[in-house]
Amino acid sequence: MDVRLEGPPLPRPLRVAIVPTPEGPEVHPSVSKAIQTAGAYLADAGYEVTAAAPSDLSRAAELWHELAIPNVFGALQPRMEELGDEDSKRSMQLWVDAYERGDFDRSSRARSNATR
Repeated sequence: MDVRLEGPPLPRPLRVAIVPTPEGPEVHPSVSKAIQTAGAYLADAGYEVTAAAPSDLSRAAELWHELAIPNVFGALQPRMEELGDEDSKRSMQLWVDAYERGDFDRSSRARSNATR
C-alpha cells in the first residue's frame, strides 16, 4: 500500500493525551514517571498535552490482551524463543503463565465485543 509522506500541514497545536495513572491495576511508579516525562518532552516540542483518564481504558487493555493472544502464542512466542534474549524469553513465559493457553473462545468473544 502506498502511503503519502507529504500533505497539508496538520492544524496546530498538535494535541495529545497521556495517561500516567490509568484506572485498574496499579502502574509501577517508574512507568508513570516515564509517561509524564514523555508528556513534558512533547509539550517542550510544541504539543498541547493533556492528562486523561479514559473510562474504558482497562476494558480496552483486556480486549487487546484477549485479541492478541492467538497471534502471540502462535507466531511471536516461537520467534521469541528462537531469537530473544533471556529477559525477553522470561517476559514471554510470564505472559504464557498468566493466560490459559487453550481459551481461544475467550478471544472470539473479545473480537465480537471489540466491534461494538
